[in-house]
Amino acid sequence: MNNPHSESETGKKIGFVLATIHTGSSLNLWLSVAAKAAESTGSFFVFPGGKLENANGSGALRNRIYSLVNSKNLDGLISWSSSIGGSVSIKELDEFHKKFASIPFVTIGHKVSNHPYVEFDAYSGMKNLVQHFIKCHNSKRIAFIRGPENHSSAEDRYRAFKDALKKNGLNTRGNENLVSSPCSWYEAEKAAKELYEGRGLVPGKDFDTLIASSDLMASAAVDYFAKRGFKVPENFIIGGFNDTVESRIRNPQFSTVHMPQKELGLEAVNMLSKVLNGEKVADKYLSAYPVIRESCGCNNLKNWGVVESKSKSRTREQFESEFCDALGFDPALESTKNRMAPIFDALFNNSRTEFIMRFDRLLEDFFGHGGDLSNVFGALSTIKNCACLPEDFVEKVLRTASVVVSQVQERVFTAKRYNDMQIAKAIGSLKSELLSVHSRKDLLDALRKFLPAIKIKTLSIVLHSDDAFSKYFGGFNFSSADDDFRTEEKLFDSDSLLPEKYQGDLNRGVFVVQPLFMENRSFGYMIANYAGFDGSFYEDLRVAVSNAIQSIMLFEELETAKITAEQAEFEKTEFFANVGSELCDPLKDLSAKVSQMEHNVNEGILDADIIGEQLIFLNSQIKAQLEKTITLVDLTRSQVDDLPMDKKLFDLRQILPANISATIKDDIPLLFGDVERLNKSIATIFDSNAENPEVVVEMDGVHIRFDSKRIDWQRPDLLLAEKIILLQYGEVVKTTTTSEIVLSWPNLSGMPPAKSSFGSKTLYTLSNSKTELFGTTAEPISKIDFESESFDNSVTFTWNPDEAPIDEWVKVYSLRRNERFFRAPIICYSRTLIGHRFLEIIEQKVKTQKTSSVLFVGTVHTRYGTWATDANSVYIPSMDNFDEILNEITPSLIVFERISESDIVKIRKTNKTVLTPILVLPDSILSEEDVDLLCSHPKIILCNRGAAESEQFNKRIHGILAGDEILPPHTGALVKKAILYLNVNASQQIVRWKLADTVHVSEDYLTRIFHKELGLSLWEYLNRYRIYLATKMLLETNDTIYEIAENSGFQDQAYFCRVFKKIYGIPPGKIRSKN
Repeated sequence: MNNPHSESETGKKIGFVLATIHTGSSLNLWLSVAAKAAESTGSFFVFPGGKLENANGSGALRNRIYSLVNSKNLDGLISWSSSIGGSVSIKELDEFHKKFASIPFVTIGHKVSNHPYVEFDAYSGMKNLVQHFIKCHNSKRIAFIRGPENHSSAEDRYRAFKDALKKNGLNTRGNENLVSSPCSWYEAEKAAKELYEGRGLVPGKDFDTLIASSDLMASAAVDYFAKRGFKVPENFIIGGFNDTVESRIRNPQFSTVHMPQKELGLEAVNMLSKVLNGEKVADKYLSAYPVIRESCGCNNLKNWGVVESKSKSRTREQFESEFCDALGFDPALESTKNRMAPIFDALFNNSRTEFIMRFDRLLEDFFGHGGDLSNVFGALSTIKNCACLPEDFVEKVLRTASVVVSQVQERVFTAKRYNDMQIAKAIGSLKSELLSVHSRKDLLDALRKFLPAIKIKTLSIVLHSDDAFSKYFGGFNFSSADDDFRTEEKLFDSDSLLPEKYQGDLNRGVFVVQPLFMENRSFGYMIANYAGFDGSFYEDLRVAVSNAIQSIMLFEELETAKITAEQAEFEKTEFFANVGSELCDPLKDLSAKVSQMEHNVNEGILDADIIGEQLIFLNSQIKAQLEKTITLVDLTRSQVDDLPMDKKLFDLRQILPANISATIKDDIPLLFGDVERLNKSIATIFDSNAENPEVVVEMDGVHIRFDSKRIDWQRPDLLLAEKIILLQYGEVVKTTTTSEIVLSWPNLSGMPPAKSSFGSKTLYTLSNSKTELFGTTAEPISKIDFESESFDNSVTFTWNPDEAPIDEWVKVYSLRRNERFFRAPIICYSRTLIGHRFLEIIEQKVKTQKTSSVLFVGTVHTRYGTWATDANSVYIPSMDNFDEILNEITPSLIVFERISESDIVKIRKTNKTVLTPILVLPDSILSEEDVDLLCSHPKIILCNRGAAESEQFNKRIHGILAGDEILPPHTGALVKKAILYLNVNASQQIVRWKLADTVHVSEDYLTRIFHKELGLSLWEYLNRYRIYLATKMLLETNDTIYEIAENSGFQDQAYFCRVFKKIYGIPPGKIRSKN
């Protein structure tokens, strides 16, 4: 029933946005927030979406739930921004939060513009943990698994690790090599594999300690190494971060850093409450501290009892702080103070009974939220070591408390086991029931049967309908006096949570709003009340309901197909009955005319003029009837989709009557269809009294509008014309006086355009630069936030292939692998594509480049001479896109400006690129370690960018692309070491014999192999590198030409100017004036 309470009576509507509620550190945080929110008089909504980095798959489907976070549904918002962000850039994360600009909000973990946020001190916690490993366990070779590079807390943990090593003199090159590349929270196995297989680092031999950026990552790394025979702590010791369940279920348990998850959530709630009350709120920082267990080699038995310490608490304030610290509570928080005050008052009033009663309740909540028994004994130890309490009272309290601890723990765990069994039983029964549902009512009946018994008393299911509306599927509300079970479907605005009629369900309480989806299909969402269960229950329920909806939809689709087939059969029968007269009546006329001629012949009436007129009449009638018969046959075939079509891209003018096409002056994007049939169909319409035509080009396609009040649309030839337009994925929209033909823009698939899920059309360009169209700026596809829920079927692309470089063609060709993009409309301006199909010509274009492409990976520059041009250069931003681009091309050369060991290993382990030359073009290279890396792999050429722009190097790369050999690794290593020497000593005077001596070969031999490898002599190379350095100084400093010549290694200013002008064609002074 609709709840009549007003907002003033029921309080505010608050939302909580986070990436998950059933894994990792979210498990405790969201439960503490939900429990706190349940005490309020308002409503609280949990929106568990996905991480923004998810462009495809289930993560992207989860993200659709964020569209419901708006001012229509919420008065305020808490965003666990660091959870949502994952590995996306800070800029992208800030951009995502702009959609919430109309709602007051606070964030957890990442500061967004001027909004308040609460954070914990990850840096100090990690630094203290690393210090423990170094000081207490003499760790010297410490490996580290990094978190996401763009995650602020992950970077704080990495920075703390480095600073701890530096503080202890362990920041060596060897230890730097023990740090993994940045990776997602869920890719720790990949990081462990990089250390072990990619770099050959063996636990116990190459590192004695492994520290991970999270417990989840530590757990995955331990499992990876355990499969290879390495154990903790025998072969290496390990530490994690977050103090999540993953750290406690391992044997041995992980030493870790306690993340104040519960306190973060509670503080965010308090901060938002103040914001909504108009108070000014400052950012808050909570402490994080190491939790030492057995995985580092410590014996933790001392923590399992009440321990007397030499250090005593002298004041009540000192005791309270130590007691809270022991339990992992932040004593500075207002919520902690309010919670603990009655307990401390009872203790210091020497009221043992009241203290034990309140301590019992505290323990029940503490153990209920996964608290550690060792923390409890730590807290009891602070009572024993409190000098401001009577000793006899302390002894009595501790004796009773020690008994209470075990009783409460047993009670909590027994209750949890019982609840888990009841929940598992209910969910199991529900899942079994859902296997046999085939209708919406069946599903709702099953949910009503099982969920209220486990306190899920309010539930609603909503399905996506179209751009503007959602459809209420059904649900129930048994929390009110009148049980309310609903099976009636109802359309409502898509930006609302529920129809207005049922909004009262959400006036008070805590609700979990979950996306419903299966595989790659999004259905809608489900709203269920919070009943004290953890996130795994709600995820199980989400999956079960999504499965059931998918089954129902498949069943309904089968039923619809059956009804459609029956209706088609009926219409076909009716059609043949109706068209029978169309065929028979003219034949009767012809038969009568032939009979008359026969009669004339029999009567001897053989007048030549009369017979000639009759033959002319018969001939015209036969032609007309033949044309009508063909029309009827085509119409019949079109009814059963058996009418052949030759669909290709075409210019609009090809299908319009000449008088209409003559009025079109501007370029029109290409359309797709059977030109001959469309031309005939439109001609039929305009020959049938269509008047005042107007052609309009809009975002969705071409609109041909005309007056149609005199058109008889039931004529067979007009029925056929309309059907042919529909078969081209067009539409004929008719009113009593006017009509219009709508021809949609084509897509790569050649299939009907995908129906937009919601929102208006958004325009993006497939070119590499912005485009203006329809008064809208189309951004390049490479800049799209692929994880945004707005990136769906509402996308339209624009492209001009006639002037496009090859990497644009490759980009467009790759869209065929994404179902949404494959069917997205393309507004395409082209002359060369007319008469072709999109995919066939794009595939032909790309395949001609497949074996001659130069692949640039994460480079700033992609144009060098004639070996890397628009025609053959393909760019990807990082190696994350490597596998995807190899589906489109086989590169003849791969170019980097910076490269890592893992990049090389990946290239060489890929069959397509195992022998592909790699070209590394850094501005400068000054690290011996970097050069050694390049020397250890075959088919790698190193060249400074300044030298790579020379004609000689251009010729050398052309030769490599044509099949010329690259020096073998041991010979090429000499050239690379010579280049390192030139880079390091470029500003000094360089003597050839000394350079040769450095790489341990003769001068002549070095000169020969250097020229063979790079196409330049040593001195040509050195001069070009020095000129590059000089150019940077000219643009970035105010030094004189003389000073720049000297600082870049030229001993003579005049010689410097001659070399500069020879390379650039202008004197050095002109560079500054041009700049």
